[in-house]
Amino acid sequence: MFLKRIGKKLGLLTAILLLGCSAFAGSDNSTDYVSPWRDFSCTLPKGWVAFSEKDQMGYVVHILGPDDPTGVYRTGIDIHWFDSSRPGFVPLTKAVEGMRASDSLTGRSSTLLRVVRGADTFARMFEINENRWLPSERLPSIKKHLHSYVAILPRGRSYWIITLSSTRSVYLDYRDTFIDFLRSFNPMGY
Repeated sequence: MFLKRIGKKLGLLTAILLLGCSAFAGSDNSTDYVSPWRDFSCTLPKGWVAFSEKDQMGYVVHILGPDDPTGVYRTGIDIHWFDSSRPGFVPLTKAVEGMRASDSLTGRSSTLLRVVRGADTFARMFEINENRWLPSERLPSIKKHLHSYVAILPRGRSYWIITLSSTRSVYLDYRDTFIDFLRSFNPMGY
């Protein structure tokens, strides 16, 4: 089962690379990237790999960074587009309330919303902390304290949610990386 999932993800990544929808050469320290749907461009940190897949709300782009020192959790950025014309759309204020909701079972907590400067707009940003048992699909698992930076870029009623997730032990190492990523994020055609 585990090898089947890895094969599926590698197949997706290979298909994206073969279609020419993946990253193209940029500067020495980063790579320019255009999404397969040509709806945004951004700059990936050097060595990070992007791929896309479909989820229950539409398409999502995952950008994988380095492994956690324990090898249990990999730092990554997820980019979701929430289109107000799609069925099941959740308005921005309700989505933010749901993401920031506390949960005593996982120790989930969040910070207050603050404003950060993006490429062509201001983004709302907050942080989430929670505990998870990883890997979740098999035993033995270990309890890991996870941290996420969450940025929201509204476009009319629709919006982007961009999340950088890592373990709590290394999250400060990626704060500047995430801010630089947000500054490079450029929605196209909106």
